[in-house]
Amino acid sequence: MVGVARVLRARPGRAGALARGRCLDHVEQAGIGDWDLAYAYEALARASVTAGDTAASTVWRARAREAGDAIADPEDREHFDEDFATL
Repeated sequence: MVGVARVLRARPGRAGALARGRCLDHVEQAGIGDWDLAYAYEALARASVTAGDTAASTVWRARAREAGDAIADPEDREHFDEDFATL
């Protein structure tokens, strides 16, 4: 959520650093998947879009979509889909 707030305040560099350093790295190191992984990728996609990095945003968006489709709980997946649609 902090990364999303940084994006909304037009600070994509800091948003990307937070998404990678605090979110994705933690999720990967802890072996967490599901909702957490999908949102880590979504945060990086959002930061990349705001930074104007089309290539990176395409990669992160695809990873977010794939991870979002794998979310086990239907309500969690629906919530993710709503957020993903705003990318």
